[in-house]
Amino acid sequence: MEIKRSGSQPSSKGPSDWFTGTVRIDPLFQANAPARTAGAIGAATLNSC
Repeated sequence: MEIKRSGSQPSSKGPSDWFTGTVRIDPLFQANAPARTAGAIGAATLNSC
């Protein structure tokens, strides 16, 4: 596992089949094979009505 500084990896857009509205995914970590794990933080943009 490689640990990286917060904000050093690019964010991505959350997939629309998983989320409604706009969601940003910030990666935290991803393990190397044969491990199959990853961690991320999702941040939603709230829309006012």
